[in-house]
Amino acid sequence: MLERNPDDKDALRRVLAAHKLETLVRDYRARVEKKPDDANLRHLLGLLERRAGGAAEAMAQYEAAARLAPDRLTLHVALGELYGSRGAAARRAPRWSAR
Repeated sequence: MLERNPDDKDALRRVLAAHKLETLVRDYRARVEKKPDDANLRHLLGLLERRAGGAAEAMAQYEAAARLAPDRLTLHVALGELYGSRGAAARRAPRWSAR
């Protein structure tokens, strides 16, 4: 299930093929509202917002997810890509530390 593993690109492709992006964004915004401390939901919403062209919204979701799951490297990579694409390469994603 995609919500358990937001990094599953095949599952994401299947979901995107089966549903309209706008519907998915609306649905995941509602899910995040109900479960704001779920890093996976925020990660997925960030992916969807980014695909929908909402870089600022995606960044906000990735940042929130990274605070909730600081050891998830893929979130920091996604943030770095967004910072770079928005001309904000000087800004760095929150540091993650190995435990």
